[in-house]
Amino acid sequence: MFNEPTPVFRTCKGEYREFNKETFLYETKTFENGLFHQWGLGTEEYDNGGTSYTVGIVELSNGKIIMPDPKDIQFTDREVNLNE
Repeated sequence: MFNEPTPVFRTCKGEYREFNKETFLYETKTFENGLFHQWGLGTEEYDNGGTSYTVGIVELSNGKIIMPDPKDIQFTDREVNLNE
């Protein structure tokens, strides 16, 4: 028998886009206390093909999973002094 490794998540904040079913528009929302799980793959399909792109998989404090663009994620779990 062996012990399963304990998952370690990085804390983060940022923003993501969410589709509003009432207005049929995308809205930008912010989050402050997310847990970053890993990088993932988003896809979009078109009439003449499709494309894929990198997303972050983030869990919000209410349990909701979001997939923001990498440029919209800021990790908050450590400070780095670049002068050292």
